[in-house]
Amino acid sequence: TRLLQFAQPGRPVGGKCRPNDVIAEVVELFTPAAAEKGVQLDRLVDTGLPDAPVGPAELEQLLMNLVQNGIDACQRGDIVRVQASVRDRQLQFIVTDTGCGIPHGTLNRIFDPFFTTKPMGHGTGLGLSVCHGIVRSVGGSIEVESAPGQGTRVIVSLPIESDARLGIRLHEACPLSAARSDHSDRKEAGGNP
Repeated sequence: TRLLQFAQPGRPVGGKCRPNDVIAEVVELFTPAAAEKGVQLDRLVDTGLPDAPVGPAELEQLLMNLVQNGIDACQRGDIVRVQASVRDRQLQFIVTDTGCGIPHGTLNRIFDPFFTTKPMGHGTGLGLSVCHGIVRSVGGSIEVESAPGQGTRVIVSLPIESDARLGIRLHEACPLSAARSDHSDRKEAGGNP
């Protein structure tokens, strides 16, 4: 029931946290599992990011779900990348993978509690519902771009100012170049190049 509480609309989420620290912990936590599967896990994070409007446990839960989904969708040689920056007065987190993508026709159900595309015993169907609950509770937005064979890109925007509005946008396209593009305008803060 605690996981379902995360997914409930309007659930109050208190606290703030330093995104750079949480991202570093999540990437460190998942690096062994990614390496065992032959998946490259890295991060591309701007330095000096403002505090996130959620506590460290909520941001960690959000990023852990997205990174785990990315790794699960990948095969040997694929990439999962966690990015963070400030865009349009929003703290933006992007988790991109070059894996199998989300099947057509299921993209509009991915935030439903207990809905999963994973095989029996490999997921509860609560991960993205939890993510949605955390983001919605602070007035953020989440956008998912995906297509079969073209990977998935999840963009989470959290307000730096309190007047942000919730929005969910789904796109059945995800350019692989997003995970492999040159990011010369950002500083690499660890992970693999």
